[in-house]
Amino acid sequence: MRRLPLFDVKNRLSALVREAESGSPVELTRHGKPVAVVLGSASYDRLAREQRTFTRLYDRFLQEWPASETEEDGTDPFANLRSRDSGRSVEF
Repeated sequence: MRRLPLFDVKNRLSALVREAESGSPVELTRHGKPVAVVLGSASYDRLAREQRTFTRLYDRFLQEWPASETEEDGTDPFANLRSRDSGRSVEF
């Protein structure tokens, strides 16, 4: 990915858009720090479609690791993580 300072972008905007259109994103910087990225429309659309939300990822996790009927069958990845102890006694 090519990096360009913002002050150069004004004079090269058309060329940067063509570069991004061809599939090469361009990172814009201010005082050497990244502030924005110019992407082509196709790249942006792909990223927007692939947006991963917690709900989607959790649903996928549940499909890959279904809840088991018993903890001993080995399909529940969290079966042995939680202690069954009652905990320590606390005086009030």
